[in-house]
Amino acid sequence: MDEDAGLAAAYWREHRLATGNREERLRAEADGAAWSAVADRISDDPVAALLLLDALLAADDADLGYAGAGPVQDLLVEHGPHVAEAVADRCRQSHRWRQAVAGVWLDDRERAALPLLHPFLPP
Repeated sequence: MDEDAGLAAAYWREHRLATGNREERLRAEADGAAWSAVADRISDDPVAALLLLDALLAADDADLGYAGAGPVQDLLVEHGPHVAEAVADRCRQSHRWRQAVAGVWLDDRERAALPLLHPFLPP
């Protein structure tokens, strides 16, 4: 398993724990390493973030709405103009990317800066 796939698996494991019973939620909160690693990757390197998001969205247990409202949205807010073309290409090729981007919320200014993504963003 490559590094991105391993991080994606850990991220979704933490997500499942965070939506579980009290004990599981406390474990997810106490660990949180995968969530932090994903956030760091998105902040640090938009190209590496795209590859990681490919792995996150490809996972069998991916919650695409959660990913859209979380790491995909973070990527677009932080690096939108730099990744818009790559994200639009992914949306054209992948229903998983389209579903995730449909869960993104951007303010008017952020949205205006990403015209290539307008067909995929929620109205």
